[in-house]
Amino acid sequence: MYRSGKARASAESGLRAELRAVKDPSKSPALAACVKESMRLNPSAALGVLRYAGRDIPLDGGKARIPAGSCIGFPIFTIQRPTSLEAPDDFRPRRWEGEGAAAVAAATLPFSTGPRQCVGQAFAVTEVHAVAAALVERYCFEMAAAPHAVTALTRKPEGARLYVRLVDDATA
Repeated sequence: MYRSGKARASAESGLRAELRAVKDPSKSPALAACVKESMRLNPSAALGVLRYAGRDIPLDGGKARIPAGSCIGFPIFTIQRPTSLEAPDDFRPRRWEGEGAAAVAAATLPFSTGPRQCVGQAFAVTEVHAVAAALVERYCFEMAAAPHAVTALTRKPEGARLYVRLVDDATA
């Protein structure tokens, strides 16, 4: 769900104020929460990853098993929208605050995990923090047309139209 109007403007100006206060975008909890929530909703490898079972994997207390050598798919888009989350399709960065943050993080896999995780993940996260911070500090955004999601190998929003204006330092 995309916010517009006063709620969006308030959240945007709050994030802008925090970014100006901390000076270093990597020190902003609000920006970190926005980035994590964005990656949860639109993971770069939306269709997921494939792994081969290196050994037999018992299921249901041994009543069934995944045989060694089986190809297992992990649909990241689906994994990151657990039914345990309230409104899992909505953009809610506050999920990443307080006691609930650990549960959200446990259900999030934007760069995979383990020995085959994305080697560029630290660089990607650093870059997105820097770019997002620079944009929020300098511009105000208003959604003129909400995007629709396109999922192929990746998931991306298409068709959005934004109105963008420079931040007036006197009012921001």
